[in-house]
Amino acid sequence: QMCIRDRLISAIKDRKDLIQSLFIPCVEPVYANLKNTDDWELKEGAFTFFYHLAAALGEDFTLILTQCNLLELCIQDITAEISTQKQKNEEEFSIGSDTDEEANGAKGGSSRQNNGFLDEKATAVHALGEFALACPTVTAQYFDKACSALDQAYIFYYDSVRSEVAICYKNLVKSLTKLTSNGVIPTYAKGLPVTQRLNPKVEEFLKEDVLAKYFDRIKQDEVPEVVGIVLESFKELVEALGPVVVDNVLDQIAEVTNMLLQGETLCQTYASDEEDMESDTLILQHLSEFLVALSKTLQDGFVPVFQKIYLNLKRHTNQKRDPEEIIIAYMIFAEVFHYSPSTVHLYGKEMIESGLGTKTLSDEEITRNACVMLGNIASSGKEAMLQNHQQIYGYLAHVIQNSQELPTKDNAIAAVCKLGWTAPKQMPQEIVQVVVNNSPLQGDPQENQTVAQFIIFFLTNDTAVLQAHLQWALAMLIDVILNQKKYQIQPEPHSQFVQFVKNLATQNPSFQAILQDLIGRLSAEEKTRIMEILS
Repeated sequence: QMCIRDRLISAIKDRKDLIQSLFIPCVEPVYANLKNTDDWELKEGAFTFFYHLAAALGEDFTLILTQCNLLELCIQDITAEISTQKQKNEEEFSIGSDTDEEANGAKGGSSRQNNGFLDEKATAVHALGEFALACPTVTAQYFDKACSALDQAYIFYYDSVRSEVAICYKNLVKSLTKLTSNGVIPTYAKGLPVTQRLNPKVEEFLKEDVLAKYFDRIKQDEVPEVVGIVLESFKELVEALGPVVVDNVLDQIAEVTNMLLQGETLCQTYASDEEDMESDTLILQHLSEFLVALSKTLQDGFVPVFQKIYLNLKRHTNQKRDPEEIIIAYMIFAEVFHYSPSTVHLYGKEMIESGLGTKTLSDEEITRNACVMLGNIASSGKEAMLQNHQQIYGYLAHVIQNSQELPTKDNAIAAVCKLGWTAPKQMPQEIVQVVVNNSPLQGDPQENQTVAQFIIFFLTNDTAVLQAHLQWALAMLIDVILNQKKYQIQPEPHSQFVQFVKNLATQNPSFQAILQDLIGRLSAEEKTRIMEILS
C-alpha cells in the first residue's frame, strides 16, 4: 500500500490540491510508524513517503518537516549503531565480500532483518537530501550535523548507502546554493573563465568536501554501480550549477578519467574476469554522460581536459575492443566535437580516419555513431575539414545505400545535411534527392530537426538548390512545427522554425501560395493547430 501511495504522489506531484486532500491526512499515521516502530521496512516506507511528499510540495513541506522533526530522525538513523546481531555479522563480513548481496548472505531471519536495517539507512540518507532540496532554510539549521553523519556514511560497507550519500551530497550543494541565492538555483554562462561565482561557503563545501569525496569514491570504491552513481551526481551538479563546479578541479577530472579509461580504479581492478567487460561498459556509459555534460557546459574550456584524455579515449575505438565500448567512445567524440568545436582542429582529421575505418564493420550501432561523429566534425570544423568532405560523403552514401536499420540510415542522412550546409558548393546535387526521398525520418525522428535546419539554410542562402522540391521543403517544415513532441524538438529551434515559416508566408507570395495549399490539405484538427501556432 505504501509503495502504491508513493507512486501516486510522484505521479500527481504537480497537483498540490490532490496531494493536500489525499495524502496530507496520511502524515500523522506514517509519522507514528517512523517514530515508534522497530520494523525497519516500515521505517523505510515512512521515509520514502515523506521524501516523495517533500519533492512534490517543495517549500510547502516545511511545516511537516519541522513538526515531525524529520531531519533529526534522518540523521539519527544514518548514524544509528548497529544491533548486536548486526555487529556479529559485520565481523564475519570479509574485505572481499562487501557488496550488498554478500553483505546480506547470512541465512534466515537475521539476514532479512539486517537487509531491512541497511536499506532503511540508505533510504534515510536519500530522504535527508530530498528534504534539504525542498526546504533549504530549515535544513540549514542541521547542516553541520548532516555533514557529520555523511562523513561516517560515505565509506559505509553497504554499497546502497554509499550510492545514496553521493546523491545526498549533490542535493545538499543545491540546497545550500538556493539558500544563498534567494531561494533559486542561479543561471550561469557556459564556458570558461567563470563569470559568476557561488557564495564562498557553497564553493568551500563543494570543492573541499563533496568533490574530494567524489574523487575518492571514483578511485577507491570497489563497486562499479557506486562509481556510476558518483559520476551521475557529479554530472548533475555540473548541469545545474555550471562551470563553477569544476573550474578549479580540471586536472583532477582528467586524472580520474584516465584512470577509468585505463581500467585502473579499484572497482575495475577488483572485478573478476567475467565481470570485467560488464563493469567496464557500465562505467564507460556513466563516464560518457559526465564528459558530454562537461563539454556542453565548458564548451571550448573543455579542451585542456580533452587533450589529456584523448589518447586513452581513442583506444576505445580500436576494432578489437568490445562493440559496446566502441559505440560509447564514438558517441563521446561526436558530442565533444559538437559542443567544443576547437577539439576538431586538434583531432578531427585523426578521428575522420578512425570513423571511415568502420566501413568494414557489420555493427550498425558503431556505424551510426561514426556517422554522427563525422557530421559533427564537418559542421564544427568548417573550412578546416573541407578537404575531407568527399571521403565523408562516400562513406555516408555507402551507409545510406547498405544499412539495414533505419536509425543508422537516418543518422547518415543527418550527417549529409550537416556537410551540405557547411560547404554547399561541395555538396553533390544527388544528395538533395536522397534527403527528399527519406524524409521525414522515421528511424531517428529527432534528426528531423537537422533536416529542417538543412531546408532553412538553403531557402535562406540558395533557393535554387531546393527549387524542384519546394513543396516537400515547406511540407517538412509544417510537419516539424506540428510534431514538436513527436520529433523531440527543443523550444528554441522550434520557435526559430515557426518564425521562419511566418516570414515566408508574409514576404514571398509564391511560398505563401504553397503554404496555403499545404495547410488546406491538413485535417481539421491539424489546420486549427497550425493556424494557432503561426498566428
